[in-house]
Amino acid sequence: MGMVNRVVPPGSELEVATELAKILVDSAPLVVKTLKGFSLETLNKSPAESGALARQSLLSVRDFEDGAEGRVAFREKRRPVFKGQ
Repeated sequence: MGMVNRVVPPGSELEVATELAKILVDSAPLVVKTLKGFSLETLNKSPAESGALARQSLLSVRDFEDGAEGRVAFREKRRPVFKGQ
């Protein structure tokens, strides 16, 4: 089973994929890793199981240094500087 983020016109796949890649590059590495694992883990789970796993994932990411940096940067209205920690 695959996942679809967006349906795009033929010929624009590379452009849209590049846009999505730029978003990932600017994101906190540990959050991207956690979300990827969460997505794979919940493919065949019920909504209740997925919700429990989502809570667990969110709580683990919150305690990373990058989580604190994201919150501070949001309050200060600046781009976060993630270190992968």
